[in-house]
Amino acid sequence: MSLLIHLPKQLTLRNRKIEDLEKRLADIRHRHFSARTTKTKLKYREEDKETRTQIGELLKDSGWDTSTATQVSNWNPYDHNSSATFFDAEWMFGFQDGFDIIIGNPPYVNMQRSANSAQLKKLGYKTYEATGDIYSLFYECGNKLLRRGGVVCYITSNK
Repeated sequence: MSLLIHLPKQLTLRNRKIEDLEKRLADIRHRHFSARTTKTKLKYREEDKETRTQIGELLKDSGWDTSTATQVSNWNPYDHNSSATFFDAEWMFGFQDGFDIIIGNPPYVNMQRSANSAQLKKLGYKTYEATGDIYSLFYECGNKLLRRGGVVCYITSNK
């Protein structure tokens, strides 16, 4: 479900300190990717965590809901055993212009059997139908996340 829930849009007036920390975070992640030793990677992971914590505090000071700001700052890109309850391509991957390809295996569950149906309806998906399947929302979301000329490749049912 996390793919279908996006972060709230930030206010039009951006906080310069947050922007500077986001740039620092992007640089830390780039350096982490290029690091050759475990010790160096661990150093950058710690810097990443500290920077995310600072961003989280500034988001709260800027009027973000404490729960949302905490979710954002606690999301750890290095922990492959955890999942996020939200999806934001810019925050998670540094992409603003969309993805070239999206590959996935969306759930094939009827909305009527989903405990999250009411929440999904509130998100405003154009393809939402109370009697439809959740996979249709994944198609809509996937197409929104694509860069112009990109490709969505999902495992689909034969129905």
